[in-house]
Amino acid sequence: MRSRRLLAGEITASSGRLAPGSSWSACSSFSTQSTRRPLAAAQKIVDKSIKDVQSYFAGQTALALVNGLSMAIGMYFLGVPGALAIGVVNFVGAYIPYIGAFFGGGFAVLMARGDGRFGMAVTAFVIVIFAQVVLENLLLPKLLGSSLNMSPLVILLVTAFGGMVAGMIGLILAAPVAAIGSDLFRELRTVGFFGELPSDATVA
Repeated sequence: MRSRRLLAGEITASSGRLAPGSSWSACSSFSTQSTRRPLAAAQKIVDKSIKDVQSYFAGQTALALVNGLSMAIGMYFLGVPGALAIGVVNFVGAYIPYIGAFFGGGFAVLMARGDGRFGMAVTAFVIVIFAQVVLENLLLPKLLGSSLNMSPLVILLVTAFGGMVAGMIGLILAAPVAAIGSDLFRELRTVGFFGELPSDATVA
């Protein structure tokens, strides 16, 4: 009986040393911190995804402008009729990697051939090939790689793979989707979703 009284006294004394509401405050603080980190990570992922899409289409627009202007100016000085229309077609086609260049270049050559001069058509074809090789294979991966913070080679391979899997839609969306996926993986790894936090991660 005496031992039971001593045990009850120790429990009462221990409870008395705890400040009122301290247990609830500790649980509330832990719950808030546990909730705040995923919410902050989710917000960061959404913001970065929006930025990736904006950067991608800004880079595509710049490339399309260069493509359309170069084709229009080249065809104008060559004397091909409808140089402005050729520039517009190539501007719009630049938003569809590879396929757009094919149709835009083909339209330029057909316009040159329609004038009745075979030599003009051949020259237009040379201009188209030069412009598309420089823009599509050199400038496009580098420009988009810089805007999306990805390797130009990765951009090239991802775009080609997206075209094989999903056709025209894959060609257009492959690069931004890959960038968003990369950012998502990086952020989830930072918050420890895949296990332990990396050594360089900071706890919010």
